[in-house]
Amino acid sequence: MATTSSLLRVKMSRKLGVSFWPWRRIHPKQLLTLEKNAKMQYRQTTNLQKKKKRSQFAYQLKAKQLISTLYGNLNTQYFKTLYKKCKSLKGKNSINFFSTLEKRLDCILYRACFVTSLQEAKQLISHKKICINNNIISKPGYVVEPGDIISVVSNASKSQAQTITNFLKADPTQQAMHSVSTRFSRKIPNIITKQQNRTKELGTKKLFYKPLHLEINYHILHIVYLFAPQQLYFPVQLPLQNISRAFQS
Repeated sequence: MATTSSLLRVKMSRKLGVSFWPWRRIHPKQLLTLEKNAKMQYRQTTNLQKKKKRSQFAYQLKAKQLISTLYGNLNTQYFKTLYKKCKSLKGKNSINFFSTLEKRLDCILYRACFVTSLQEAKQLISHKKICINNNIISKPGYVVEPGDIISVVSNASKSQAQTITNFLKADPTQQAMHSVSTRFSRKIPNIITKQQNRTKELGTKKLFYKPLHLEINYHILHIVYLFAPQQLYFPVQLPLQNISRAFQS
């Protein structure tokens, strides 16, 4: 029986017409549905742009749903509070906003492939299976600083190592590692790519990358956070302007 979180992920994938978890096996029928939805959304967007301009509320709502899905279904108020805090930091607000999200402990575990989803990362942290500098952390939103060492507690390291091994050796993961895909990637100051939206291709291609801002040792299950990421990879284009407006209000 599917869990509530998995059903929600499938719902958002169908709604936006793209798979957010490219290393997971997709049934041919589900893949066909994603492609149909992507084509339908492209036609609807094109027609709306020809006939009339969409309201700012519609753009901002979609931006909120997109960011929430990418970062584990966090609530809107969290994003607004975080965006407000980022205004006090040096640099562009949008850059600081995404950099801070990438510093979250659950996000780091997910980027390092210690878990297969952000929901799994939150569960692992809340069950007190993760340490930072030998101190057990139970908050998924804990902000990691450069030089911090993330590790798995000793009584859970063996089972977690087996989980990671099974995930990395799985056929969908191997296909994602060795396939060349259309990746929406840019340096953080230019998160939005200049490419046209190609969600139809993204629905069928895989995506996998090694985070350069993390030093990962799978043998002893250690992660060292080195610096704020200079590049971010997403399976969809990010409407940065709409995201800023959505969380400023």
